[in-house]
Amino acid sequence: MRTIGRTFRKTATILAKADWEKQEEFKNTLEPEIAKAKAGESVLLFMDGVHFVQTAFLGYLWCFTRTFPRSPSGRKRWNVPGACNAISRQLTVVVNDGYITAVTVCEMLRKLSVQYAGRPIVIILDNARYQHCKFVEGLAKELGITLHSFFRVILRI
Repeated sequence: MRTIGRTFRKTATILAKADWEKQEEFKNTLEPEIAKAKAGESVLLFMDGVHFVQTAFLGYLWCFTRTFPRSPSGRKRWNVPGACNAISRQLTVVVNDGYITAVTVCEMLRKLSVQYAGRPIVIILDNARYQHCKFVEGLAKELGITLHSFFRVILRI
């Protein structure tokens, strides 16, 4: 391909910096929660949102010059906040085509509260602001759900 003038081009990501000491501290917090969940004393869930965007994502491309294929605008999306049970791997989701907001997170908390009624629930979250507002934290407290923030510990923000 090179002999005819094409170049192998790669897309790349920009990685966040991790604080390894904070990760180790969080690991020490997480391991007892995992042990409780394995013993059946609580339910441990990892919760995050996935945003499926209707557009093209290219990896590598052989070409003479950089190519820009046509693609939808990317404004059409499906938002799927989900919670994965750390032990059983059971997935619980809420789907919408608008935005994930604190109201959506509260809908998920209510759904989990009903699904795991009578059992202590511990949820590991990322750093999305809508997951840490007073509205969400208040409902979690009311429902008896413990929230831990994973990325607030790992990333320096």
